Amino acid sequence: MWADYLTRDLNSTILNNLPKSIKGTIALGVPKTALSENIPKRDTDDYFNLMTFLLNNPDVLSKDLVRIHWPNFMTFLSDIDIKGGKLPPGIKSFAPKYLYNISTRKLIQND
Repeated sequence: MWADYLTRDLNSTILNNLPKSIKGTIALGVPKTALSENIPKRDTDDYFNLMTFLLNNPDVLSKDLVRIHWPNFMTFLSDIDIKGGKLPPGIKSFAPKYLYNISTRKLIQND
């Protein structure tokens, strides 16, 4: 814990004393600093706790922290529809659309 405190103090000192820009002969660099943290691994208690916090926090939507992953959400709605379940709030009706996936490959032409 003490080492963590010293590291944070050192980091804040370094961050507060960075130059506003670094100029070279052909470019100008402007440092942008931010804190960084690893997201917990999926299927762990830490991940569950983080997601529970985010989903219950009203600032999450206004700050655009979480977005729906469209393919997974469509699978989720399809599963509900197959089981005859109730659609989630905000979804007025579920009208399936057929999605096609096309992959292209360059053909070798034989002369």
